[in-house]
Amino acid sequence: MRRALATILGLGLLLTAVPIFADTYRSVDANGNVTYSDSPPRPGDSPAPAAPTAPATDAPPVRDLPAAVPSRSSAFHPSVERLLDATGLKHQARLIALQTRDLLSGNLGKLDADRRRHVDAITDRDFHPDNFYGVLRSEFSRHVDEPRLNEVLAWYATPVGRRVAAAEVRFYASDRRREVEEFVAGLANNRPSPVRVALLQRLDAASGATEGSLDLFVAINRSIIRVVEPLIPAQSRIGAGQIESQARQIRLRMQESLRQTNIFTMLLLYQGVTDDELRRYIEFLESEAGAWYGTAARQAIVAAIASTVERTAGELVRVVPPEQWVGGGMTRPPVPTEKLKL
Repeated sequence: MRRALATILGLGLLLTAVPIFADTYRSVDANGNVTYSDSPPRPGDSPAPAAPTAPATDAPPVRDLPAAVPSRSSAFHPSVERLLDATGLKHQARLIALQTRDLLSGNLGKLDADRRRHVDAITDRDFHPDNFYGVLRSEFSRHVDEPRLNEVLAWYATPVGRRVAAAEVRFYASDRRREVEEFVAGLANNRPSPVRVALLQRLDAASGATEGSLDLFVAINRSIIRVVEPLIPAQSRIGAGQIESQARQIRLRMQESLRQTNIFTMLLLYQGVTDDELRRYIEFLESEAGAWYGTAARQAIVAAIASTVERTAGELVRVVPPEQWVGGGMTRPPVPTEKLKL
């Protein structure tokens, strides 16, 4: 399947927009099925059994748990460094790491000062941009196809390739959430041309941005659940079938909304790129070399995020008991406020 640059655009967009389950309610029915909702359980619903509260101590409790998941090998193909630098993914990985760190840390709920220090020390280390980039680079090296890699390098050496990479690097140099919100609000009085919108819709399809964003969301949740589930009461756990069912429901419910969010953001991101340059970019993404790079980049980022989240969560549960994690450790994809339909 051809999915190019889903990680560069779509996965970054998900992390930019994704909120925490700030008001999420977990309930268990009479058959032991676990559900999550934004609304509190109705009277008569079977509540989840109360989990034991961790003792209040000056120092965070340390549980007798398996060792944290080890990081993957740091070995990498020598050409990968050049490729990730030329495409801009090396620079975008910094924002992806920092936003994932904030997402995971925020999912722990309110913490006292001592626990917060411990949590920050763990997440700052594991999601340090240099450390995360090392994992990403190693993951990408698993997919190296030398002839395709050289074709991608050649395309990014063209004037159009350099302009596209520069636009993406500038955009992902900092958190753009507020800028995107203001830009979208302004579109009500300054609508983009149908030609531009059609090009960006084609770009979203060629890049697999929307599907890639949802892949990342699912990977983050699976990694958290793998660590948290064995440590909570058996009757409160989510079965593997339920996890997959919820993931499918989320994909169906969120796909179109997330696609709209991606298009809005691409309107801002590629403001300095002409329609003709966008067409040439899309043609590259639809080529065999572009499809190889996009698939490799998407798989590498999802794997790097998943392994880093799982390793970090394995340490965080020693500091913050899993029953205190907001929403049982679950996160959710963005629910955009659609003030404008394209």
